[in-house]
Amino acid sequence: MSAAGDGVTIHDGAVVAPDVVIGRGAVIGKPPVSGRASRAPAPSPRRTEIGAGATIGTLAVIHAGARIAAGAVVGDRASVGAGAVLGPGAVLGVGAAVGANAMIGARVAVGAHAWVTSHTVVEDDVVIGPGVVTMNDTTAGRLSKSDALAPPVLRRACRVGACALVGPGTEVGEGAHVAPGALVMRDVAAGTRVEGIPARAGDERR
Repeated sequence: MSAAGDGVTIHDGAVVAPDVVIGRGAVIGKPPVSGRASRAPAPSPRRTEIGAGATIGTLAVIHAGARIAAGAVVGDRASVGAGAVLGPGAVLGVGAAVGANAMIGARVAVGAHAWVTSHTVVEDDVVIGPGVVTMNDTTAGRLSKSDALAPPVLRRACRVGACALVGPGTEVGEGAHVAPGALVMRDVAAGTRVEGIPARAGDERR
């Protein structure tokens, strides 16, 4: 049996598994609304699914077609975009947001007020610090209809420190560490620690 607070809205087609806790004012299965120039995909035909034992925080919004896996936590005022996936045991912090069709793996931790942009791939056991921003557009909103978005990829068990910026099309390798406040505009090799603006490995900064 699931428990829901006051003012919860569950849209048609959403499926909520047993033992889910839904905070006051949360919205499940909200149809997305896009601006005229948006490159967001059409609403996903997939049904919205909340897995067993998941927790949806107060005033959180889960858009249509999103899937929240078993045991995952969506924090207060957080948002999960249309068609996005939050893996088993993953945690989305207070006020954090995941864009449309982003894929978040198992046991990922996304800090408060972070932004995981649309179509980003985040593999298992990644840590994304508070205030991190990922980007998928090299033109800052001037892509033509024929241009593809360039979401970043965060490989398994990498760590991205608080308030770091991860640029379009970049890959942070397995086990890599991006220091807080760094600006990542090129790939980070597996197991490497980078810092600074632009982000570089320690030996490159000498």
